[in-house]
Amino acid sequence: MDNKTHDKVVDAEIVEVSPSSDASDTTMNPLDELQNIQNLINSNITKIDKLTEDIKPVKEMLESLLDADLEYAELDQKTIEAAKAKMAKRKELVNTTNGRELNEKLKSMKSELKEARDALSDYLQNYQKKTGFNEYEGPDGELRQIVFSVKLVRKTKLNWD
Repeated sequence: MDNKTHDKVVDAEIVEVSPSSDASDTTMNPLDELQNIQNLINSNITKIDKLTEDIKPVKEMLESLLDADLEYAELDQKTIEAAKAKMAKRKELVNTTNGRELNEKLKSMKSELKEARDALSDYLQNYQKKTGFNEYEGPDGELRQIVFSVKLVRKTKLNWD
């Protein structure tokens, strides 16, 4: 093994395959497959919650270490003061006539960009459903992969249907 490369197994599961199982036996029934997916989702939610909780004390210890160093504290204070001065100057410049116009134009363009991205996402999702293709060749001839991004968000009482 090359000394420059160190492969580590962080988390693994050993799965035993019985000698009597054949290749046609690899399909799960839909109910078992759904249960398996739900188990994976639940175990990952638990893992994420645990890691989130485990991170808090380590982050606090790091903050304590940084706060205990006088040179770091002095540099941190200078950074805060410089950031305040920068923000004050930015506010002054943005409040000029030209600054306000440019700021409004930027907001409008960002809104238009977001709408165009949302529409593209809808169009690509529709395209993928109708064709089954996960790639799309753009007008520039570049082949792009269609990637879906899904996340789980805690539902509050305000957005219950």
